[in-house]
Amino acid sequence: MQKIKILLLVLFFLFYISPSFVFADNADPVNSSITKSTDSIPADGKTTATISVTVKDAQKNSLGGDHITLTSTSDPGLIINDGAVGAGNHTASTDSNGKVDFTVKSKNLSPSTNTFTVTDVSSNPAVTLGSVWIKFTASPLVPDDSCKDKAPDTAPVLKSAVSSSGSQITLTWTKAAGSVSYYLVSYGTESKKYIYGNPNVGGPNTTSYTIDKLVDGKTYYFVVRAGNGCAPGNYSNELFAKVGVMIKTPTPTLTLISTPVKQASSVASLVRSTPISQSASASAKASAPTLTSNPPKQTLIEGISKITLLPYIFISIFILGGMGFVCWKTHKKPTKTVEENQLEENQYFPKSNFEEK
Repeated sequence: MQKIKILLLVLFFLFYISPSFVFADNADPVNSSITKSTDSIPADGKTTATISVTVKDAQKNSLGGDHITLTSTSDPGLIINDGAVGAGNHTASTDSNGKVDFTVKSKNLSPSTNTFTVTDVSSNPAVTLGSVWIKFTASPLVPDDSCKDKAPDTAPVLKSAVSSSGSQITLTWTKAAGSVSYYLVSYGTESKKYIYGNPNVGGPNTTSYTIDKLVDGKTYYFVVRAGNGCAPGNYSNELFAKVGVMIKTPTPTLTLISTPVKQASSVASLVRSTPISQSASASAKASAPTLTSNPPKQTLIEGISKITLLPYIFISIFILGGMGFVCWKTHKKPTKTVEENQLEENQYFPKSNFEEK
């Protein structure tokens, strides 16, 4: 039991107290070095900067044959050691002196300062040796003299930018004319400032592309550009879209129009263009109003306002009644007594002498 304890103490000392003894072949960041040829270069696709790495262990021994990985921050136009455009990392081996060089250049049309991190992946575990920074400045791309193709004749037309989820936006565009071998998509969170992108989203027949891993609720601005191996073309128009805001096609609704009759044909065409079930069609026929070509005629009474006519009727009745009453009072004869009637008769019809005798 005592021997086991001693063995464990020895292992603890080897692994934790003096790791350089156990991992003698591991790279040591203190003794290793990273240098760069320049701090800034134009992003013209041709001018290069060199990052030199020398790898040593804790005893300052050069580590030849170690695999060193150079990793960059996001840059869609970055080229490391003449590799693929937009590749964010590249791995190379050190020589017998523990040295390795990396060349970097960029075709990014909206360049910025890139951070390059150096890691010895042959060490166990992998050891990060350090980082350097290189600034890429905006510059026209230098054409390749061996190229015979000219730039595309026209720019693509960006037709739509639609959010399909909380992290995606899909772009569609019309193809550019002329010599086209690829399409490039650039975008950013401000108009005319494109800091993200993909230098190759597809071949000459590509007309759509979906961008993923976007921030939900954020608005992005997009442009598309066609190009070939010799020269890029002009940018398309700019469109913007907000992530997570989906555009839904509205369902057509039927609006019945009673006037004018000339619009009845357009209503009928709308009904024909909207598919409905047989039961819905039957119920619609039973309940829908019938459109007639001739509007209903108005009668004379319906055309006269009752509010205007009634006062005149009452005034006329009142006037006629008053006139009749006045006439009646004027021609009314007074009632006479019997004596007055006899006296009047004697005046007009006197008795003859014969009757008196």
